[in-house]
Amino acid sequence: LFLEKNAEMMKSIVTGTDTASQEPITSLRARLHEELKAAGPSWAQEIDNIWGLGPRRIGPNVLLNHVPGYHDSPLWHSVFERPGLGARKVASRKSASATVAARKQAMQHFLDEQNATPNDTADSFHRLDGTDLETGSVTTDAESERASETDSRDMSEHDAADESAADGVRRKDEVILDLDNSIVNGFQLACIAGPLCEEQVNGVCFILEDIIFKDGTRTDSGDDSHGPISGQIISTTKNACRNAVQSGGPRLVEAVYDCEVQVNAEALGNVYAVLGKRRARILREGMKEGTPIFSIQAHLPVVESFGFNTSLLKKTSGAANTQLLFNGRWVQIDQDPYFELQTEEDLEEHGTNLAALGNNVARMYMDKVRRRKGLFVDEKIVEHAEKQRNLSKKK
Repeated sequence: LFLEKNAEMMKSIVTGTDTASQEPITSLRARLHEELKAAGPSWAQEIDNIWGLGPRRIGPNVLLNHVPGYHDSPLWHSVFERPGLGARKVASRKSASATVAARKQAMQHFLDEQNATPNDTADSFHRLDGTDLETGSVTTDAESERASETDSRDMSEHDAADESAADGVRRKDEVILDLDNSIVNGFQLACIAGPLCEEQVNGVCFILEDIIFKDGTRTDSGDDSHGPISGQIISTTKNACRNAVQSGGPRLVEAVYDCEVQVNAEALGNVYAVLGKRRARILREGMKEGTPIFSIQAHLPVVESFGFNTSLLKKTSGAANTQLLFNGRWVQIDQDPYFELQTEEDLEEHGTNLAALGNNVARMYMDKVRRRKGLFVDEKIVEHAEKQRNLSKKK
């Protein structure tokens, strides 16, 4: 709900020209952190594990990073540490390693000019005896040690990457860093088209627990018989997110109108009959003071509103007056679209044929949308095969 309310703010951050400014992102992060604290102590620490927001980097869905060895790695950057909430890709390890290599080359060039070798120096600017090469001043051993420790801390991350690359073995966090953008793109595609009706997913938190690379798996940016590795990662992440939603008991949401009906006492019963038939939820009702007119306020699903006014006028003989207003309200349908009769209690409650009862509104809506979009619909073409007569009766 918080992300939905601040969608415009996030959109301005993503599409803004000044993506270098971190003030809006810092403010958004602080407010979201307060919301996570209110949700519980276990959620408060997840603010630094947010990998992405979707769809289109401003949606109400969240991808969390729980991958061992990566979410606590110095190479990891949360979505709030990326310019424009991830609109621009963070500098990769290869570019960082190139910067470190350039620094080492410059240091070696400086040593060559001073007729010194790496064995004769403690770092790029001090001799072993503590004499500064530029100013000739003398520094103590403690100062040289502190400076050396500072340089080692600054370059530890990139030196480790260079050493592993030199040995031909890449660490897990380095491999995932190269695939970072592909994983986020797969998450975005899964949020844009959900598994039920290929519509946008809302209010779902995806947690990526681990990424396992099998022996012989290509983890570089090259191509193989299955295509580029980046495309394979996008497709795999998308399918994994869609399967996670489908196995978690998804629900459909429907848009509803704010409906107000004014009618006299004689036709009041017919109004309730029409509203009940179209699954309207009554909010409040009462008689207007000084008039014999009843006012009924309800929530009417948009999909049930087609022909509503005509049906109401016909049932009340023109005595009812209605008004519909859409305020951007969406309501969840509590029924499971994949519900099937399995236990004896289900059979006693719903009967032997749930489809014949026609009370699974969510499944009916899902099938209608999928059929209209040309998607696969899991339905029986033949209900009673024994009643069909394919042979001629003429003998």
